[in-house]
Amino acid sequence: MSNASSNVTTERPRSSSDYYNDYRTALTILLTCDFIGFFLVLAINGWLLGSILTSVTLRSKLRNQIICGVAVLHLLEDLLITPFDISYWLAYLNRWNTLKGCAIGDYLTTMIVICTVIPDLLLVILASVFLAQVLDFDPASKLRPRYLRIGHIGILAFPWVFAGVITPLTLVGISHKGFPCLYVNWRRYYIVEAVFTVFPLCLASVIIGSALFGLVLGAGGFSRCVPPPRVSLPHRHQSACQGLETVETGRTSFRY
Repeated sequence: MSNASSNVTTERPRSSSDYYNDYRTALTILLTCDFIGFFLVLAINGWLLGSILTSVTLRSKLRNQIICGVAVLHLLEDLLITPFDISYWLAYLNRWNTLKGCAIGDYLTTMIVICTVIPDLLLVILASVFLAQVLDFDPASKLRPRYLRIGHIGILAFPWVFAGVITPLTLVGISHKGFPCLYVNWRRYYIVEAVFTVFPLCLASVIIGSALFGLVLGAGGFSRCVPPPRVSLPHRHQSACQGLETVETGRTSFRY
């Protein structure tokens, strides 16, 4: 019995230093991925912006301008959030003295929420543009050029202004009072997240579904771009298929 019991080996219980070393290893891998992702985001979004902005045809269309807005958002997120995140965890790994106070934490919390709200709103706008194109809606035939330009700028600027103004006010409103830092009430935060994220995504899904339903029924403007066999389209519809439709007022149509 003594020989049998002597052959049984017991593992040494893991100490806190063992868990800390495992955590350091996982964090090192995460930081390496962050470094690689940082440069990939810069390269891909920079290339996308350069490709669209250097082409007159591409940058004149509203949907491409919305895509540029998404690329700019990713660049800002990469430049304004990722460096702080990487520097914080590097300081933790090397046991450097980190900055005290609430400024960095509040800044990161606010910026992360802002960068979450903007793409959802841009998706709703992009879906609305798709629906307007399916319905063959041409605002240039209904609005003066000045109002058309104001509306164009307003559409592109709305997500940024909304997120930049409403998000900080909302975070302050749902935070616990009496704390120097933003101590968010997470139950309220999930409600706000549902409003800021789930609602725009559901709205975009409904808009896209309506547009696809219109295409299936053949009521969309795209169906006009495919003429029936041996039937010539009027000049107005031929130019519409090329994106250069001229309305009765003589003005160029709005480019989606």
